Amino acid sequence: MARLISNEVGEKLEALRSKESLLVESETERHPRVLQIRKYKLLTPLFGGGVRANENDTTKLIRETSIRGQLRFWWRAMRGTGRIVEMKKREDEIFGSGGQKAVQSKILISVKVLSSGSQVSAFQNDQKTQSGPRRPKTETAREVHEYAAFPLSPDKDERNDPNWKSALVSTDVEFHLKICYPKELEAEIQAALWAWETFGGVGARTRRGFGAIALTQIDGKPINAPKFAEIEQYIRQKLSEYLLCDKQVDSNLPHLNAEIDFRIKKFKDPKDAWKSSIDKLRQFRQVRREGRDRNRPLKKGRSFWPEPDEIRRLTGKNAEGRHRPLSSVGKFPRADFGLPIIFHFIDQEEPGDCTLKPAKYSRLASPLILRPIECADGAAALALLLVAPRASELDLELSHSNGNAKVVAKLTVEEAKLLTAAGLGPLGNQTDVLKAFLDYFAN
Repeated sequence: MARLISNEVGEKLEALRSKESLLVESETERHPRVLQIRKYKLLTPLFGGGVRANENDTTKLIRETSIRGQLRFWWRAMRGTGRIVEMKKREDEIFGSGGQKAVQSKILISVKVLSSGSQVSAFQNDQKTQSGPRRPKTETAREVHEYAAFPLSPDKDERNDPNWKSALVSTDVEFHLKICYPKELEAEIQAALWAWETFGGVGARTRRGFGAIALTQIDGKPINAPKFAEIEQYIRQKLSEYLLCDKQVDSNLPHLNAEIDFRIKKFKDPKDAWKSSIDKLRQFRQVRREGRDRNRPLKKGRSFWPEPDEIRRLTGKNAEGRHRPLSSVGKFPRADFGLPIIFHFIDQEEPGDCTLKPAKYSRLASPLILRPIECADGAAALALLLVAPRASELDLELSHSNGNAKVVAKLTVEEAKLLTAAGLGPLGNQTDVLKAFLDYFAN
């Protein structure tokens, strides 16, 4: 009797399963879906990406929410159009939204880490001393460029703490991304995926090249990277293919267009390409006189950029009047590289730490993207400028020991010529410092 009941229940369950399967097949026929498994490898170290800021999460190295956020951003950059309200409505229809009027996402994403690679310290304590008092210094690990990793660098107290432990970054990571979406959204999703793979990454500080990725397989089929000579044409072709035609983008939203300004340079591998790009940025932003103190050969000379002299003028602090202005320009042009900027003065008679930020915001992301792209015959270093709000177009505020001051970033033609003649050669007489950097990067 018990066996008869058991068989009857089993038959009913089987019938329900068959009915459910038929319903799913019917729904799939009406609304076909695309399922892909895409394999990626990291070209540069992964910085952050976990629940806590600036920390790698060993239990969930790459998070679905992080990738979903990247895809949202690059969808806006490639396909977003209309007023912000209209664009947000379309974005929520595709990617979902929370709150009282929650909308379910039409995209299913799951991540499987195939190789966690290895974790390395971003900075290493070096107990070697310079001339003068014994003072520990820190150096970045070989895999990380110190100028890109400054958020991970130790503060003054940590530098003198022998027990200080550096933040970790992950290298040589590989992962699968399983993505499923309605066939009707293929143009939207493929555009976002391509832009993310080409210009974005995973984790934090992707605009400075951390967490850069390379697509290696789709559904088990290898992806052949283009040769370096084909990279520029490849990017232009894909932009033409994936960008939404006649899109109208709100000026406050970072985005891409068919005429986007970028430069590429050839290197033997992605890590060399990345480090060279960051080197170029450091050199451009820190154009200085050579140090003149023979007893302190590592001490840097004065900056040829005008901000330090203008801060001294605004605060009235000038280390016994030793620093005569190198030019008459009183502007803050490096603001266009992103805000806030903290200016640090060492001497006690100097202004101390000062912070430059937008008057109405706490920060403004840099429109400059630096990252490597893997090629069939090496790698390309990419420098690209997003179409985005510039600090030179906004009201800026400098916070210093005496209070706050309104300042300006935008250079005039005459000011650009004055700065170039006074020693700021890489500026090349240009008023747009970001475009000047692209030229410096390419040369």
